[in-house]
Amino acid sequence: MTVFEKAPGRHPNIHDWKRDFFIEWGRTTGAMHKAAVLFDYTTKRPMWQNEYNITAIHTYGEPDLIEVQRQLICDLEALPKDESVYGIIHSDFEDGNFFIHHGTIRPFDFDECQYHWFAYDIGNAVRAASWFVADTNPVYTVEEFLNDFLEGYYSEYHLDFHWIEKLPTFIRLRDLCIYVYLIGKRDHDMSEWEKRFLASMKEEIRAKKPCVQINFSHIRRY
Repeated sequence: MTVFEKAPGRHPNIHDWKRDFFIEWGRTTGAMHKAAVLFDYTTKRPMWQNEYNITAIHTYGEPDLIEVQRQLICDLEALPKDESVYGIIHSDFEDGNFFIHHGTIRPFDFDECQYHWFAYDIGNAVRAASWFVADTNPVYTVEEFLNDFLEGYYSEYHLDFHWIEKLPTFIRLRDLCIYVYLIGKRDHDMSEWEKRFLASMKEEIRAKKPCVQINFSHIRRY
């Protein structure tokens, strides 16, 4: 058993989903990536391709998705891995895995830390935010969220815009991981909504279509 001191603060709610919160989410992500370049590869964490939700797809006998994943992994393996763009990341830094405390974000739930491209953390945030931004007041677009997020991110760390344009590829990988995670839990009685949701996810993955569409002409460059 491992025990941690509880982080101060609370989970964000829909009233927090505003520009200042998005900037702070990006700033915290950038600060973690800035710290990541200080780590070396002797830190014992998995490489991204060995993460459970990637390897477990072979357990579920879906050859079409296995082939999509194989091609996606090949595309990713061709990307550079220098220390300025690749290192140890949180890999699950979504709104359920941090608290807000006096306007700052307190991260936790680092059990999925792994070696990966920093852009994967940004893609995770965009994917998670896409579920909520349409319900905010005022309503935000995904592009507006990403602009605010990147304003905070670039205050701490810099990635070339080339990596921001790669976000759809990293979101596709996240979609696959979430799908595998969910089908691994389908031994319980799923609701009709859950069945339809999984079927929709599968079709998007098969079509090589990320669940979030980003208009990069609306994204600011730093």
